[in-house]
Amino acid sequence: MKIKTYAGKNYSNGLGEPNDILDLKETFKEVALSWIAEQSTMLKPTSINRYTFLLERHIIPQIGGLAIQQINNERIKEFIDDMSKSGRIDNEGGLSNSTINDMLILIKSILSYAETKYNIIINIGKFRVTHKQQAKNRFYSTADINALITTAWERYNLNNSDLRCLGVLLCIYTGIRISELCALRWEDINLKRSVLFINSSLQRIKKENYDKKTTIVLGTPKTEKSVRVIPIKSIILEKLYAIQPLYTKKDFLLSGKADKAIEPRNMQYYFKQIQIDAGIEPLCFHSLRHTFASTCIQSGMDIKTLSEILGHSSVNITLSYYVHSSMEQKLKQIEAIEY
Repeated sequence: MKIKTYAGKNYSNGLGEPNDILDLKETFKEVALSWIAEQSTMLKPTSINRYTFLLERHIIPQIGGLAIQQINNERIKEFIDDMSKSGRIDNEGGLSNSTINDMLILIKSILSYAETKYNIIINIGKFRVTHKQQAKNRFYSTADINALITTAWERYNLNNSDLRCLGVLLCIYTGIRISELCALRWEDINLKRSVLFINSSLQRIKKENYDKKTTIVLGTPKTEKSVRVIPIKSIILEKLYAIQPLYTKKDFLLSGKADKAIEPRNMQYYFKQIQIDAGIEPLCFHSLRHTFASTCIQSGMDIKTLSEILGHSSVNITLSYYVHSSMEQKLKQIEAIEY
């Protein structure tokens, strides 16, 4: 993996003394833990959980023991190289560019915090990971998605109390994330307007100060743009109309209970069973979102509309992930050429 760096300036502290003569004994780990403690009152629990995981699993074992002023460009490049080659927890290779860039942003935030806290300037240049070719999203073929839809409807019609089937179908026709699906309550669905409101996200995260214990957190969606309104396809709307009288506004859509939600990992397992029943290769739940987006593009939906439905922070994200020509489209365009 290639790393681009930019030369840092010759900074000094507020007293005009060069950085290298300061004797700051705090380690990166100590500063990082102090930073996390302060951030915990300002950031979402899911964000704190993510940062804590990256620190404990990857960053602190590598550079946590270094004095804060021992962190330099060379050490950062060594860290990135290690993570890109053998950073995975299962020892099956390196971490993705996205994860490494998340860690670089985290390290930089902690170093900036140290500068403010100790009235110093850490002489480190800008750094980023040179992007590799983006990994391809996994989509269902037309035959597989049709088999999945058929199986989900069959399961639902055989047992109307199993709302998880309806949840799978809802994702197929809306592209919502699994964390958003699990957080849906009946109050988030307006049948008269034929829309659903994405206001919440449900995730299981690590408990603070516990090594392995986790807890369910119902919070806000991924980004500000993730709070959105999505139209509901008529075939799903009809089923929702039929069963709405059975539930209260506070009941979760998937469980039918106000005091119990179905969490994402259980929904993932259930989804795998549906795929096996459908006779197709099991893909992760997020593949429904990818397939929905790809199908919308092929059906002629404009990018702005799709971006808003998916809850992307910008149209550029939608463009980079989903706007591409299939081989069939390319062949059709080639055949249309006439001289």
